Amino acid sequence: MDDNVPDDLYKFQDEDLKHLLKERHDRLKAMDEERRRQFKKYELEKELKHRMALRAMNEYDRKVQEALDLEERQKKEGLKKKAKHPGNKAQLEEVWEAEGFDRSTFNPKTFFKMHDLNNDGEWDDFELEAVFEKEVDAL
Repeated sequence: MDDNVPDDLYKFQDEDLKHLLKERHDRLKAMDEERRRQFKKYELEKELKHRMALRAMNEYDRKVQEALDLEERQKKEGLKKKAKHPGNKAQLEEVWEAEGFDRSTFNPKTFFKMHDLNNDGEWDDFELEAVFEKEVDAL
């Protein structure tokens, strides 16, 4: 090393870490924005192709296809409404009831201890999967 250069110049400093983290954050943000832009473009192109295909159809086929599209849209909306926020009280009570207990006797602490199979005070992935299995299957 050069005698005129301070030793700490060659060491990794707090500011260096902050700089690296900021650069990483900026790159990830730019990648996410690009991914969103590409997805939006893809969805718009898909919709355009669908509309062009509808225009090319005769009147009867167009009405049948529009009815199918409406039915599919309603089905998707119905699925969205059924999904609950994971871990809310109503969902936990539903699991409690499915296990053969009365909904009015629901106790969150007891419920937690019943499903904490390894008694470590935390639910791991397998324990969570067991509790929320019904919701995951619905999706």
